[in-house]
Amino acid sequence: MMKSEISSKKLEELIIKENDFLGFKRIKTDKTIENYEKAFRSYRAAILKNKCELKFRSEQITELNTKVDDLKKKVHLFKTKTLYY
Repeated sequence: MMKSEISSKKLEELIIKENDFLGFKRIKTDKTIENYEKAFRSYRAAILKNKCELKFRSEQITELNTKVDDLKKKVHLFKTKTLYY
């Protein structure tokens, strides 16, 4: 299972700063936005993958629960038959 969280440190790493002609650090908006978009696409893809996995596992659980119920019924019938024979 993948566990990820957006921490402030990780978000800070996405911000691109470059020196301007006076030597002051300035945020490069276009590059920073591009980095955020990539990060959010990655998180969105992970969420979709986990959502599909959850749906698949839920379907498996439902199917297995149905099988368990059927087996319980068979066991009950078998016990009933053996008691009367």
